[in-house]
Amino acid sequence: MYISLYDLALLILFALALAVGYYLIAALRKVVAVVAQVNDILADNRQSIDSTIEVLPALITNSNEVVAGVRKTVETANSAVSCIEDNIVDTADKVQETIDNAMLYARCAGEVVRAIIGAVSKPDSK
Repeated sequence: MYISLYDLALLILFALALAVGYYLIAALRKVVAVVAQVNDILADNRQSIDSTIEVLPALITNSNEVVAGVRKTVETANSAVSCIEDNIVDTADKVQETIDNAMLYARCAGEVVRAIIGAVSKPDSK
């Protein structure tokens, strides 16, 4: 009695089909177990999930209002900063002008004092 190549190939294909079938059954059992766990978690937390979904639209609306408020505040702060910057520059210019004027008055006063000292000291030397 002998086995033909055709019969050997069929036997190998059948064994391969059995192995693949076993692997698929094992994988499907694991998938079913995972789906069952997910269903249990969903069932246990159904009330929390429903309440979260109910609150979600109000939360999105509030967050949009907060973002709009922050945007408005930032724009106000930017305009205030630019106004403060302009005021500081103007104040610095005025301070510089005041210092320049004070230096001019001090030079003039110094010249007047020198002239007075020069006038007073000349008659004493004669």
